[in-house]
Amino acid sequence: MSEGTIETMLSRIEHLERSNRVMKFIAIGAILVAVAFNALPAMALFPHGPKRVDAESFNLISPKGVLLAELTQGPNGGYLAFFDASGKAEMLVGTSATSGDKTIGVATYDGNALMPGLGKARQVWAQNSTSIGNSIFDPNGNPRVSNITLADGSNGGSFFYDGNVTLRAGIGLGSAGPGAFFDDSSGVARLTQGVSANDSAVSFAMYNTGATIPLFDLSALNDGSATTFQIADHNNHARVTEGFSTVSGEIIQLHDVNQAETFRAPCTGAACP
Repeated sequence: MSEGTIETMLSRIEHLERSNRVMKFIAIGAILVAVAFNALPAMALFPHGPKRVDAESFNLISPKGVLLAELTQGPNGGYLAFFDASGKAEMLVGTSATSGDKTIGVATYDGNALMPGLGKARQVWAQNSTSIGNSIFDPNGNPRVSNITLADGSNGGSFFYDGNVTLRAGIGLGSAGPGAFFDDSSGVARLTQGVSANDSAVSFAMYNTGATIPLFDLSALNDGSATTFQIADHNNHARVTEGFSTVSGEIIQLHDVNQAETFRAPCTGAACP
């Protein structure tokens, strides 16, 4: 799975969190007066309340007049918001409030009676036409963990960020097969491992700063017919090579800094003692 694919998927999850912030600031509409009057005869006919009430929004108010819940609508459909006894946002459920952004989901917030904080979304579950996933955010509203898959079920993965919002690790399944990676503080891959989609090979590699050289590389064919292990120096010169194949058998090679062979087993040629 490419880093571009990962970032594209994650940006969709983060977009819902931003959209839900907009939801919170939509003006709270009062229940239409006409609805209240029309409900009176219905109450007489149905002692347990009317069987149907049509309105553009509903507000649940505490005895002290604090808004506890709101059922209302945005440009893409309806949503339900919950607040604590002080009117602080706790959870939003429904469609996005940004025009043109057709996403549905659930967001939970801090900064309320349940969890202290700055009023940031701490968890978001989101779904749109292209992806489904959820993200967990830190107290500053930065993503720390994201789980995502494309809408067709492909390219699923879990991804982890540090406090600087730098992608540091992930595990996923893409068209090339399952794999995992670990990045440094610059967001550059330093360790990767994976299995090919057709199960033909497995690999494990460690990279230098900048991920320009695989310093350690181990790979094998799934049928056991070949396995190779190699260590390289900072100039990308192979210094140690070990391997086995059913075609050529076993081999061990050592090279010096000038890439001259210093040892070979089985012993052949000038490198033999």
